[in-house]
Amino acid sequence: MVSTKKPRIHNYKALIRYAKMLIFSSHSDITFAIVLLEFIVGTAFLILTIYAFRKMRLSYSIYMLLSYLIPTFTGTFSSQPRYALTVFPAFILLALWYKEQNPIIKRFFVAVNIAFGAIIIALFTRGYFVG
Repeated sequence: MVSTKKPRIHNYKALIRYAKMLIFSSHSDITFAIVLLEFIVGTAFLILTIYAFRKMRLSYSIYMLLSYLIPTFTGTFSSQPRYALTVFPAFILLALWYKEQNPIIKRFFVAVNIAFGAIIIALFTRGYFVG
């Protein structure tokens, strides 16, 4: 007997799962920082993907959408920062946004990225963070 039920994809479960982990986990644990980082990168690239459909050509937007959806089909944002590095249209979109900003916002953006870069390198060298 062949099943006629269509498989249902619950991609939103990754967002709900990470929201629960952020709310109910111990905030003093290093895994909280990793979960927070993965959640921030996952949601930021979702927002960039939606924004790409308005600002970029369709092929880049579809590439971004598929690059975002395929890793999250597992139900987690695990290693999402590493997967996000391959989504080159997102970096083009960020460069276009950055070019339009005033110098104060540019300096703030650079400072925040340097801080996040230092934190990620520290976590990686200590063995807490894969990518």
